[in-house]
Amino acid sequence: MAVIQSFITGKVIEKVVKGSLTPFSVIEPVFSGTATPPRVFSGDTFYGDSTEKQTGTYVEPTIDGTAQVGDVIKGKTFSNTNIRVQETGTLELTGDATESDILEGKTAYTTNPHEKQTGTFKIGAKTVTINNTTYNPIDDGLNAYSSVTTALDISVKVKDINFYSPDVDDVSQLDLIDSYYLSDLPLSTLPTENTIDGLTFQEWNYTLEEINALTQKQDIGSTYKTSDGKTKFYITLTTVSGLSPTIRLYKVDSGTMIIDWGDINTTEITTTGTIVQNHNYTENGDYVITITFTGRYYIPNLSSTTYILGSAIYNQCLTKVELSEYIINIGSYAFNGCYSLKSIIIPSSVTSIGDFAFEFCRSLISIIIPNSVTSIGSSTFLQGYSLTSIIIPSSVTSIGGSIFNVCYLLTSITIPSSITSIVSNTFNSCYSLTSVTIPNSVTSIGASAFYYCTSLTSITIPSSVTSIGSNAFAYCFGLIEYDFSTATSVPTLSSTNAFNGINLTCKILVPTSLYASWILTNNWIMYADYIYPV
Repeated sequence: MAVIQSFITGKVIEKVVKGSLTPFSVIEPVFSGTATPPRVFSGDTFYGDSTEKQTGTYVEPTIDGTAQVGDVIKGKTFSNTNIRVQETGTLELTGDATESDILEGKTAYTTNPHEKQTGTFKIGAKTVTINNTTYNPIDDGLNAYSSVTTALDISVKVKDINFYSPDVDDVSQLDLIDSYYLSDLPLSTLPTENTIDGLTFQEWNYTLEEINALTQKQDIGSTYKTSDGKTKFYITLTTVSGLSPTIRLYKVDSGTMIIDWGDINTTEITTTGTIVQNHNYTENGDYVITITFTGRYYIPNLSSTTYILGSAIYNQCLTKVELSEYIINIGSYAFNGCYSLKSIIIPSSVTSIGDFAFEFCRSLISIIIPNSVTSIGSSTFLQGYSLTSIIIPSSVTSIGGSIFNVCYLLTSITIPSSITSIVSNTFNSCYSLTSVTIPNSVTSIGASAFYYCTSLTSITIPSSVTSIGSNAFAYCFGLIEYDFSTATSVPTLSSTNAFNGINLTCKILVPTSLYASWILTNNWIMYADYIYPV
């Protein structure tokens, strides 16, 4: 019996024949391998396409890859630290960024690992929309990398032209709706105002044409009327106040006026002229006195002892007022002594506001004057301790003296270009006033106009000003710069006390061409050491 044993061991093929087999009885193996020495690891032997034993020459490299399966595209194989061990990647690219989402000049890969994208996004090129207004990240101080949610938390910035509306939740406060630089003019449209329950927007107190003609900073406010056409007085009666207030009005047109006292009782008025109507409530509480009349009427001129609600103590019970479009005037002393009055809505039907109209309204925070008003009387907001902002339109051509006297919290104001004189005591003791814009329409600054405005640090006096009254800037301790640099002549200084208490570091800047005559002009001599040519 013959046994054939044939194998490859890295040596020559050996045939061990036992028995009497002939050469033709031995099976010869077929060599068809394609490996060559450079393809076989060094030291390993093999047979390729012949019976000749070969030794591999491939030197195994040292590899130190750090990629893990999650770092390699899904389905693709790789070796890490051992070339003989193969792993399969699991990474899937699912990005949805396009070139416009990638910062300009930066490259990135998204769903296609073979396609590199170069960013085109420029900081500031993208915009966000807040309250129906589109903002540019660079111009408006927003973060170009922020989400819209983050951007919504960023307030609109104060600029040269600022649009304000009463707050939707608290009309005593003003919201900055939108703002522009003078260089942004002309505007094509006006911003969208706040929508407020119970009130209907009438107009901005500057027209688009007036805004586009502006050459100085200006605040602009939205005016409203009551949606139902009724005037409302909100009162709070207490044990101290009593239960018998009186309402005082003046009825111009004929027809029936209905006074709803807010306690199911009403009173009808059919006569014209002065109305003095008393009502007795049965219990303390909050009430809304509602006036229904579609003809003209107004709050008449009263006095320091005659009150809209009948007495000084009842005037203190008034907390809020919303005037209808049928109110045409607010008379002198109209809301005098209304200590608790926080807000008032004045419609564009009102043409004048009398002397002392809001004197001692110590809780009134803000007020927007409609562009129908042409005059505001003297001492109108005297001792308005809480008044922080007021917006006056260019329709107002005259402002009485002491209008903001002792308005401790008034921080800034822009005087419209329709005003020609800042009369005496206008801003007397406005301790918090830090900014005031005087238009080049103003020709005179009256006595004590800025007396004790201790927070003012600088002020620009336009070339139109030709006279400055006594104590005009007395005790403005923080004022360190008066800018008269555009002056074409030396203004008359009526008294040497105009700058009493002047800061020792203060500079009065004047044109170089006028410097020599300025320091020798009557009363200016007193301040020669503070005057600097520019």
